[in-house]
Amino acid sequence: MASLVTHLVIGERVLTRLPQFDVTDYGPFLLGCLLADVNNFADIDRRRTHFAGKLDEDGVAAFTMMCTGFLRRRDGLLLHPWNELDGTGQAFVSGYLCHLAADEEWKRLGWNLLLTLGIKSVADLPVPGGVIMTAFSVLSSERFVNFPAIATALSDASVPDVMTHVPHEAFQTMWDIVREPVMNGHTPEHFFELLRRQGIPSADLQAIQERHTTYWDEAVALIRDMGGVEPFIQTAVEHSLEVIPRLWADRSLHPE
Repeated sequence: MASLVTHLVIGERVLTRLPQFDVTDYGPFLLGCLLADVNNFADIDRRRTHFAGKLDEDGVAAFTMMCTGFLRRRDGLLLHPWNELDGTGQAFVSGYLCHLAADEEWKRLGWNLLLTLGIKSVADLPVPGGVIMTAFSVLSSERFVNFPAIATALSDASVPDVMTHVPHEAFQTMWDIVREPVMNGHTPEHFFELLRRQGIPSADLQAIQERHTTYWDEAVALIRDMGGVEPFIQTAVEHSLEVIPRLWADRSLHPE
């Protein structure tokens, strides 16, 4: 999965190109972009929230089936029919789908990296995957157009109760945990603060911090060797803009 900060960078660009929404929908849309990762903050299986598993488990399905699974189950995922949701509800659901589209591209990026390096599993990466993701997040934060506007929109937003596959309180719990670290900075230390708030044991957190110290420069170099963060962000934006309008398509286009 891409980091929460990376999802915000993508969401910032996507919403400006969706004529269905205006500035009042900014906060709910961005919340959807973030809170799709609720499985990491509650006892909820990733397949329930992302509709596909991991590269090691699903292969190419990990970057082809997330959005398809979501769209096929659209009506069953909603408390009310799509066309009856207000702008806030549609914005949140669209942000959720934006997250899935970005994650598909993230999985595709990982798949291509494995092929380039000639390895079979993310466990064989020369740099720990968690360090790569944090470094990608920090580098992504440099691509914000107007983060103060994002922070304002999120400060004013509340989590809408529109979905059935995840309890509303689970979304709210995740937001309570990630709000401060995500809105107040984009450094490894803010990521570590998020983990502390998530309840990661001190010993585990110390080991994570040590890995980041050891491999940080290598992770940044690897990302730059891959072409940096911008090509991924652009691809994720375009994929999001391809799939999100399908939410307005006739239900017959999304058979079970």
